[in-house]
Amino acid sequence: MNEAELDLKLVHNLAFSAAPEHLSSSFQRSAFVSWVKENITKKECCLFQRDARDDTCKCGYLKTEHTDEAIKPEDFTRETWDRNRHIHEVPTDAFGDISFGGLGQRISKVI
Repeated sequence: MNEAELDLKLVHNLAFSAAPEHLSSSFQRSAFVSWVKENITKKECCLFQRDARDDTCKCGYLKTEHTDEAIKPEDFTRETWDRNRHIHEVPTDAFGDISFGGLGQRISKVI
């Protein structure tokens, strides 16, 4: 097992071992989701500013990958884009279950 797989297994074990056995699986899942949101973040651009390429921001992502709040009419954005000011850490939403079809019908956790 590589380091990333060990870390994921540790996160899963911590989330489920922290909840007493008599609690329902839905409560345990809720505890896991809360733990992930509190401890794992992603970086998000909060000001779309067009780069030299069409529909691409200076952060490197497309306009469609920005939140509505980050996309402001260019008339109102007199700020110069700055990586330190306009990239923020926010709770992740990139986790869940993947169901693998086939013989095993296995479900795996993904972060």
